[in-house]
Amino acid sequence: MIERPYAIAVDLLMCASMNFVQARHRLNGRSLAQKQAYVRDCEKLTLEDYYGVPTNDVGIAGSIDDQYGKSVTWSSPVRTAYPENDKARVDLFPCAAGWKAPTVLMLHALMSTSDEGYRRWAARFNELGWNACFMHLPFHYSRVPHGFWNGELAITADLVRNAEGLRQGVIEVRQVIAALREKGGRKFGLLGSSYGGWIGALLAAVE
Repeated sequence: MIERPYAIAVDLLMCASMNFVQARHRLNGRSLAQKQAYVRDCEKLTLEDYYGVPTNDVGIAGSIDDQYGKSVTWSSPVRTAYPENDKARVDLFPCAAGWKAPTVLMLHALMSTSDEGYRRWAARFNELGWNACFMHLPFHYSRVPHGFWNGELAITADLVRNAEGLRQGVIEVRQVIAALREKGGRKFGLLGSSYGGWIGALLAAVE
């Protein structure tokens, strides 16, 4: 009797909060033209071109070692209007077997506010002989621009920014996979939910 009204109240509060956050991201008079121009430009590209990994070495592999919980940061190959978001980051949780063992890449949900659960998952994967990597996806965690909430800018009415954020996430995960291959890794898995599941699905189209 209590659970249903409580669940409805929580859902209403969550929807109201998201609506409040998104109220300051309304479309402007140039939004349609910008979207159409973006689509025209992207239609000329193949899937591999759109999600392609730059050939220049950004030093990710050289920064990966066996230190548990270490964070590796680098400049994202996709640039946005927010410098804080353009610094990619991955947290590393190696198992006892090292980076030649299988690795799971954990891709968090939209507006995820804590990595505590993902760290517990990492420990469990480590027990099973898997390495774990926790990605900071675009506009979340260490990448939140000043003055905004965690994940607020990832999905808004700005479809071009949404698309570029997703592209940014896919390419950065591909960069991490490439770096782990340099360390001897050959098998990879994905654990993604919500926004992270979306990025994971797109990643599966090119990896």
